[in-house]
Amino acid sequence: MSAGIIHGDINEQNILVKHLAVPYKDSASANSSNSSRNDQPTEFDICGILDFGDVANSYYIYEVAIAIMYMMLDSKIVDLLDVGGHVLAGYSSSSERGLNEVEFKALRVCVAARYAQSLTMGAYTYSVNPTNEYLLTSARNGWMQLSRLWNTPSAELYKRWTDILKKYADCKTNPLVMHSCASGNTTHTP
Repeated sequence: MSAGIIHGDINEQNILVKHLAVPYKDSASANSSNSSRNDQPTEFDICGILDFGDVANSYYIYEVAIAIMYMMLDSKIVDLLDVGGHVLAGYSSSSERGLNEVEFKALRVCVAARYAQSLTMGAYTYSVNPTNEYLLTSARNGWMQLSRLWNTPSAELYKRWTDILKKYADCKTNPLVMHSCASGNTTHTP
C-alpha cells in the first residue's frame, strides 16, 4: 500500500468550497439545499482545507476512508452506501494516483474503522468534557450508519461503488474500475 503525508481529518467542517457561476448539471437535485438565489442548483469547487492538527505520514487509503466516512455521515441526498463511489470518483479524477485493487478491497474495513474511532473517541472525550456538544456530532447518526455499512456484504458495497465510478469515467482511464471492466465483473470481493 502506498503511503505519504495525509491530512488525517478531511470532513465537512474542514473543507472550504467556492460557488461556481456554472449551473449544476443534475436536474434531479433541483430541490437540494445547494440552490442559488434563483432556485437553480449550483456547483461548488473545493478551494481550501482547514485544520492540519492530524497531518501524518500514513497510508493514502486512510485519507480516502476518512473522507468517505465523514461524507457518509453528512450525506442528506445520496444514500450513504453510495457516497464511497462518489468520493472515489472525485479522488481518482483529481489525484495523481488512484487506489490499487488491494487498497480498494480494504476500503470498507478502513471506513468502518474510522467510524469506530470517531464514535469511540467522541464518546470518551464527551464523558471527560460534557459541556462540549460538538463531540457528539458523529454520534447522532454514526452508530446506525456504521451498523448499516458493516452489515452490507462487501460484494454489494463494492459493486455499488464500481457502478458509480463507471458513470463518472471510462473504464480505460479509471484505475479503480479497469480490472472489473476487463474481466466483465463489477463485483469486488475482499
